[in-house]
Parts: sequence; structure tokens; C-alpha cells
Amino acid sequence: MRKNLCLSLLAVMLIIGLATAQAIKVHTIGDSTMAQYDPNSTVTRGWGMYLQQFLNGITVNNRGKGGASTRSFYQGSQYWQSVKSQMSAGDYVLIQFAHNDEKNQGMDGDSLKAYYTRTGQTALAEKTDNRGTVPTGNYKQYLIKYVNETREAGCNPVLVSPICRKYFTGSTIRRNGRHDLGDNFSKLTANGVVTNQSIPETDHTMDYSYQMKLVADSMNVPFIDLTTATKELYEKYGDTQTNTLFFDGNGSTHLNETGATVVARMCAQKMKEQGILADNVNLNTELAVLPDSIDFGTGYKGQTLTKQAIIKVFELSPESGDITKAAICSERAAELYGLQILARKVNYSAVNTTRFVVVSPRLELREGADKISAVLTTPHESGCLHEILGIFAVNGLNMVKLESRPIPGKSWEYMFFIEFTGSLADPGMDGVLREIGQTAAEFRVLGNFRSNLEGSA
Repeated sequence: MRKNLCLSLLAVMLIIGLATAQAIKVHTIGDSTMAQYDPNSTVTRGWGMYLQQFLNGITVNNRGKGGASTRSFYQGSQYWQSVKSQMSAGDYVLIQFAHNDEKNQGMDGDSLKAYYTRTGQTALAEKTDNRGTVPTGNYKQYLIKYVNETREAGCNPVLVSPICRKYFTGSTIRRNGRHDLGDNFSKLTANGVVTNQSIPETDHTMDYSYQMKLVADSMNVPFIDLTTATKELYEKYGDTQTNTLFFDGNGSTHLNETGATVVARMCAQKMKEQGILADNVNLNTELAVLPDSIDFGTGYKGQTLTKQAIIKVFELSPESGDITKAAICSERAAELYGLQILARKVNYSAVNTTRFVVVSPRLELREGADKISAVLTTPHESGCLHEILGIFAVNGLNMVKLESRPIPGKSWEYMFFIEFTGSLADPGMDGVLREIGQTAAEFRVLGNFRSNLEGSA
């Protein structure tokens, strides 16, 4: 009895453990570069929308919010407090902010507004954006709050530095594109606002990404450096191509679908490298097709049926390769030659077959061949084609195909491609073919093949 009870308890524990593992979620919090967008109303995309496709067995809860800073997301009850209510022990929280923390040229919004109010500068106080934070000040303090509260909920915080803005000088992303305002920033002093400040590039006081890394190091939190990753990506392609390939065409901040997908994959790759949900990260596919299958439904001969698929390619070599060519083939052929299947069921008939032609320098006779394919031309005289067709009828041969094609360089003259039942090895077939050849202007047998191969599709 005790043994059975122990086994039952063990089974319950295993079931609970499995359920917990399956219930893990990744919550993403950040700004508009991460947020959700309606694909039907804009080309802009947040990279948090595409992280799911690179994580197997994990649910991504993308809570990125357009316009959010560390302060505004934390203080808004519908944001951070809402996310915390969705978190369960064992979940992960990816934290990415900085774009909107840079408001007020690096000055703290609350402090600046208080200063303007205190000094009677009401108009400036009303214009002050309170989302702004100082990199070494409230920016770090809010990151620390997110980390601590995530851990208090039994979850795992991950700090993710912001993606670069597309601010090029020549072939290089400028400091402010990397969220380092060191070349031009303002600061609030006891004597008021001081503008047009600068510090050497070796000084990271105004570098939001660098300050985030310091928080990660001091609190032993995983740090994913998307700032450096996107800097290298943009510089690799250059200003013009980066804009065309990755951005939405409305400035230097927001991504299109390709850009968001690439950044999401970068994040997943760096998660795997650091052992963050590594077993769930899926980077195997180099070429992704959405949707992965297309059903053309019912169609009729002569009707044009159109469906759209999006092809996303990662890390193909060479980079200048061509992915604009495709072939219709069986799944078996795709497996044999390592081809990516772009669409299935492209036929509009359930009994559709695809035939392949094998070209040989000499005519080969195959066992079981029951169809003959040939091409012929006729003298430009009345009744010649009728006479040739009569040869098939007299000899009991079933013609299953007759197609005409113009003869190049000869106006109003045609060649005829024919198929008929029979084998070149059949008794009397040689005489029939000789008779056709004597009647036609030109006649050539193209091949002899089996009309139905067992297991073919």
C-alpha cells in the first residue's frame, strides 16, 4: 500500500513539474521598437512580435508599449502592474528601455519640471516631458526596481539594451544612435539648465546602454546587448540598404517586418549563447516561409489562383544568392535535394500528376513502358494531318495527347507533339512508326515510358 502511495505521489509530482515547465512565459517590456502593431494598418513592426517564432514550447507575452520609458512604464498602472499580475514563478522578463528615457536631452523629467515650476517658468514646465531620465540616475534606479520586483515574483529578469537608431555619419552609427548622448546633452544644475554639453567617448556617463550593463553586472542579471548587435548589423549593410531592408520608411527608429524578425532572432540567439531557455530556442531554419502551407482551394482550368507567402532568410551563404527561383516537385524530391518547401497542394485537381523528363543521349527501352511520345511536322498540304491520324486509328493505337506549337521562323506552320499508347517493343510497332515517318515531313520518337509508376504522386 505504501509503495503504491509513493508511486502515486511521484506521478502527481511529475505531472505538476511538467505542467510548470510547459507554463513558462517570456514577458517582454519596453518601448515602441518592441511593441505590437496592427499589420493591416502600418508597415511598422516591433521585434517583440516575432520572438515567439524562435522559441519552442514557450509563450511570449509582448507588452512593449509605444512611447514608454523606464519611468512611465513603471508608473502606469496598466503597464508594469498589469504585467506583474500575468507573471508566474519561473517566467522570464526581458527589460528593454532607453529610447524615451533620452527625452529632455538626458535630463530628468520630474526634476526639470519641478525646477521650471519653482522658478515660475510655467510654459516650460508644461512642455517638459517627464518620461526623461538621467542615465546614471533614475534610469538605473528604475531598472533596479524592475529587477528586484521580477525576482520577488519568483521570475527571472533579463536586461536587454535598446536597438540602435539609424543615425549614420559616413559608414558608422553615431554615439547618439547608440544611445550615448555624450556628444550633445543638457544637464540641470543649481544655477539652471546648461545645454550643448559634451564629454569624451571614453566617458560613459551619458550612455544608457552602458549604464544598463553596469546594473546587470552589479545585480548578476543576464545582459543581452542588442545595441552593439544592431550597430554591427546596420554598419554591415550601410545607410541606404539598412533603410530599405530593415526600417519602416518613417524615420530612423522603427523597424519593418524584416528588421523586427532579424532583431528577434538576434535576441533569441544571444539567449541561447547565455543559456537562457537554450533548449527552447529554435534557430535551425535558415529560410522561413509564412504561412508554411498554402491551400489554393477549388479552381478551374484556365483560372488564375493567387496566394501570397512571405519568405524570410537567415544567414544564407553567399549573401548575394538568389532565392527567387522555385520548382514544382514531390516532397520526396525536396528531401533528396535539401529543398525548402514553399507551398504544398499547389495543384487544383486531386488527381493531378507531375511528370519529369529524363534526357539521354540514346533511346532507352524500359520494361513496362506503355506510352510513346513523339514529335512530327506535316507537309503544307490539305489532309496530311488527317492521313496521319488515320494510321493510328487503323492500327488500334489510342492517341492520348495532341498539341501544336509554332515552328520558329516559319509563319503559319506547326509541329505536333503526340502521345499514344504502346511500347516500342510491341510486335508491329516498328512498321507503324515507319509508315508515320513516310507520311510526315519530319517524325521523331522522343521516348517510351510507363504511364503510372507505383507510389508516385
